[in-house]
Amino acid sequence: MLTGVVIYRVIIGALVASTAMTGWTAYYFEVDAARRHRQKSAVMETQLTKQITALQRRSDTVRQACDARQKAASEPDAADSRTETQLVTRLAERDDLNSRVDTARTDQTRIAEELQAMLSERDRLAAQLDSAKGAQAELRTALKANKARINAAVAELEGSQRQRATLQERQQRLRTRLDAAIEKQSKLRARLQATKKRIDAKQLELRAAKEKLDKLQSNLSDATGRIARLTTAVDRAEQARQQEIERFEQLKIALENKLRSQEITIERLRNDRTLIRVGGDILFSLGSAELKPNGAEALRLIAEALKEFPGRQVSLEGHTDNLTIGGALSEIYPSNWELSAARGARAARFLQTEAGIDPRRLRVVGYSEYRPVAPNDEPGRRARNRRIEIMLLPRAKNVSVKQAELPHTP
Repeated sequence: MLTGVVIYRVIIGALVASTAMTGWTAYYFEVDAARRHRQKSAVMETQLTKQITALQRRSDTVRQACDARQKAASEPDAADSRTETQLVTRLAERDDLNSRVDTARTDQTRIAEELQAMLSERDRLAAQLDSAKGAQAELRTALKANKARINAAVAELEGSQRQRATLQERQQRLRTRLDAAIEKQSKLRARLQATKKRIDAKQLELRAAKEKLDKLQSNLSDATGRIARLTTAVDRAEQARQQEIERFEQLKIALENKLRSQEITIERLRNDRTLIRVGGDILFSLGSAELKPNGAEALRLIAEALKEFPGRQVSLEGHTDNLTIGGALSEIYPSNWELSAARGARAARFLQTEAGIDPRRLRVVGYSEYRPVAPNDEPGRRARNRRIEIMLLPRAKNVSVKQAELPHTP
């Protein structure tokens, strides 16, 4: 506040000094104008003096001419009327020149008086100018000092303004940070509320989970007993499976010894599947689905082996070569699809009616010529593709029983 007052006073002093300087400057300009007017008057006076001198010379010339004319007129041989007229004209010119000379002398007197007055005024103004020069020097000194004070005050004011701008900028940054902090606080408050709601929900879930856990622990106690019983059952089933495998191996050896044919093979596949492959030429004649006596005997022996595994499904799959069925047989079997299916069905019917196999264990599939075991490029290989495959499937019932015994877990 004090700095502003100081600056105000300095500026007012500078304005006062400037006003005084302006008055003296106007006075100086007035003196200078009088000096220029005096110089102009001197020039005019000189010109008038020259004009008066010239007029006086012309007047003297005219006067001399008139005197000459008058002298000539008094002589006996005077000039004619034309010379008289010229004389009158010259006299008129002389009178006019005399009048103009008088006027010029009057003007000269007046100008001389004005010049004298102007010279007096010049002296007075010169004295005032000298006094004004002294005052002007003092004012210049004061003005210089005032300018220095003004410059210092302006510099101080600019510094204050810069400081104020810096403070305003800092205040703006703080306000921005405050707004950001308020916004962040609002978001955190909203997140806190949301988190609190989630915590409440989780607590409800925790209580429900605890109740569920208590129930599961109770169920677990019950399930532990069932698992123990199931483990015993699984052990028994595995023991039975091993016994079944041993029995299958024994039956396989016995069956191979009884059949003693290269066209009948027995092999154990993955997933507890057992495959008995019987050549079609043993069971059926070419292009026929009627069993041969040797084929019936072979199926009867195989049925005895299948009876040792009463809990397993049996799939009978018919296969043919790629030869086309012709003649009268084509009316019965239009393609190898019908022939392969008919052979599988005939073998299944024999196992049911002649060997006493439960028909619910049986299923029939015909694959025609599309699953060969050898290329169909010569008779011996085509004979290998004409076959019946009896597939002993694994027990699916054991798996379902185990799953049914397991406790239910939500």
